[in-house]
Amino acid sequence: IVTILPQVLVNARVKNENKPQLKENKQILIIVLNLLAIIGNIFSAFILLIIKFLAPYFNELEEMSANNQIGILSQMIIISVCIILSILNIIFSKDVNKNKEKILLCTTTSIMFGTIYNIIIGFINIIILLIKSKDEVKEEELPKLEKIEVKTSERIMYAILFVGIFIVSYTSLVTNIIKDWNVWIKVIIIYLLQILCLTIPFRKNLKRDIKAFSLNKKRYFKEIAKTISLIIICYIPIAIILKLIIGESSNQEAIKDLPIWLTFILSIIIAPICEEIMFRGFLRKVLKNDIIFIIFSALIFGITHCLYIEENWIMYLHIIPYAILGAGFAKIYTKTDNIFTDMSVHFCWNMLAFISMILLKT
Repeated sequence: IVTILPQVLVNARVKNENKPQLKENKQILIIVLNLLAIIGNIFSAFILLIIKFLAPYFNELEEMSANNQIGILSQMIIISVCIILSILNIIFSKDVNKNKEKILLCTTTSIMFGTIYNIIIGFINIIILLIKSKDEVKEEELPKLEKIEVKTSERIMYAILFVGIFIVSYTSLVTNIIKDWNVWIKVIIIYLLQILCLTIPFRKNLKRDIKAFSLNKKRYFKEIAKTISLIIICYIPIAIILKLIIGESSNQEAIKDLPIWLTFILSIIIAPICEEIMFRGFLRKVLKNDIIFIIFSALIFGITHCLYIEENWIMYLHIIPYAILGAGFAKIYTKTDNIFTDMSVHFCWNMLAFISMILLKT
């Protein structure tokens, strides 16, 4: 790896036909890296089994096993999934350019499950894949969507709706009034009304976007895979550092305390739809400049996920990783102008986080 990686980086910029093709170097590196990940995960599984079977005979091992917050079954499942994903990466590496997006998704999934081998190797994998080779086929242009004009009066309407829904859904004004109500009634009142208020004024875009998405799934899939991998590179290091220094976000702690069924409904079904229409769709109608839209959308998204729930001011640093997520969702929306692309990224991210949370709870 040490000898090949610098050569890969040089070949990304220098066009010299006498040197090995970057495509071949990428393939070799991906195979070697994922073989190392497989060996590392097998070693981890072996150690876990030793600790499990020898713990009754050694006090230190028994104490270590008792202090471990993650059950051995969950750890073995995580390791098994990471091994399978590494094997898939090796298979897909036979044609790196054709299967780049598949390798990216497998890699980001293994990073989200979080074994140390897959986090480190996954980052190197993503960087290698994002380097463009000279023999790489030029990507197809994104589909041009029918332009939907937004009048000044409609901009004002979207801005008012955004503020109104934000107050109702993300502040304590309404939640304090209905805090003693049945959980199902609260979910129906807040989120059903939110869905109606968001989808009705945005129906023209939804109709146009779902048609374009269904016709251009493969092209959009490439953008979705790239966006998830770029978010991972920016999000994971900051999230890990903040967790080590100041602890986990209160928002994450609150989610863990919810019933599983409610967490699934809120994070997998409602959040990708409502949050994307509101923080990307509505704001895009109001803010046409790409940079201003991405920055404002990211900041408001980050602030919303930490609003009124953090224990002290230092905990509000958790706004940063949430803002990174928001920026990633906004970026792909500006690129595709199709709300279903950022909904897909949001859905994939929340699904991976949900599965990871379930395994870590077990």
